[in-house]
Amino acid sequence: MALPPTFDPNDLRQAGWGVIFAPNVYQAVRPALEPLLQWRRQQSGDLYREFAGDDGYRAGESAGSFLSRHGIGLGRVVPERVPYYLLLVGSPADIPFRFQQQLDLNYAVGRLYFDDVNAYHRYATSVGENERNFGQPRQMTVFAPRFPGDTHTATTVDELVVPMVAELLERARGWRISTAIGDEATKARLGAVLNGDDDAALLFATSHAAVLPDSHPLFDARHGALVCGDWPGPPNANAVATGVSPGPGIRASFGRDDLNPARKGVPERMAILWSSFSAGFGPLELRPNAPQRPSVAPLAQALLGAPSGGMLAVMGFVDRMLGFSSPRLAAVDRYREAVARAIWMLLTGARAGFATQNFDEAYAELSVALSATHEKRRYGQEIAPSELVGLWAATNDMRNLILLGDPAVRLPAAMPLVG
Repeated sequence: MALPPTFDPNDLRQAGWGVIFAPNVYQAVRPALEPLLQWRRQQSGDLYREFAGDDGYRAGESAGSFLSRHGIGLGRVVPERVPYYLLLVGSPADIPFRFQQQLDLNYAVGRLYFDDVNAYHRYATSVGENERNFGQPRQMTVFAPRFPGDTHTATTVDELVVPMVAELLERARGWRISTAIGDEATKARLGAVLNGDDDAALLFATSHAAVLPDSHPLFDARHGALVCGDWPGPPNANAVATGVSPGPGIRASFGRDDLNPARKGVPERMAILWSSFSAGFGPLELRPNAPQRPSVAPLAQALLGAPSGGMLAVMGFVDRMLGFSSPRLAAVDRYREAVARAIWMLLTGARAGFATQNFDEAYAELSVALSATHEKRRYGQEIAPSELVGLWAATNDMRNLILLGDPAVRLPAAMPLVG
């Protein structure tokens, strides 16, 4: 944790809150965000900052360059200069994902980007309203299909989901945790949560992602959609790694166009979407034919900016998630520890951006382990290829997990009743 140890990360008057605008969105978007900005200004006092114009993000600069311009070195947080909680406003074409990932190593960073300026206003209004309205049902849903002949979902369920649920049932007393695992993880079950017919305050959903080429007519609506248990699985064992190509898997997936426009809304909720492209895509992935148009994932964007009340935050992956595509990933215990602790923190009232620091800490630890393994190999020590590949995959995954939404939001259900 980069915040000084004597500071309370839940107290914005100690940690501070700031917003960094992309150069081309300030004039149109700032008025729409005024309800959120006013609320955070009230909470943060003198540690509230807006970075716009020459003070904001400059095209091509790194997080280190941005911090240096404001008198701070990497690895050090000085809330009086740059607040700990930082909201980036703009598309990843204007403020790259790389900048967000670099800044997130020491700061609690989130991003907002919508195609419609009205969605910014809806989100900004709902955050303040929900933070004043504590006491929703303490319920969480875990969604995890498992497909026949598919190593990825089998490993994810057996080595991540089942042990994680057992740990949370032991630690998160007072919370009801329901599961939809294997055949129970249907498209209808996920739709009940995302369309507001389920009272879950937090959703953890893991699966394959629907993977479409840029030229596909459904790319903007369904790329990264979550494949549900209705899919019969791959035609051959291990035919998929982390994504499902066009075909039956796409029809069995849940994407932006599966959200019901007349749904109740899910404004008091958060989601962790543990699958490829669930937060965004491009141009981090170097594979042939990978999407190179940087964008926020359509489902996550729709969940945050819904007319009927958007989610407070969505955590997900930029580009392809690599882990769990082979049996017994060497770093699986570190995955599980990071996920379980992040969820436990959310369930006990931590701000979303602070909870995601678990993934940044895991990334730092895995990076050191990967570097040490490379060094051993360089000096002639025999290293099993599976160990090297597993560490590399886990390191990339932890780096590529980001937060969409205001990093200072908290689950209303986790807060004590008011009045």
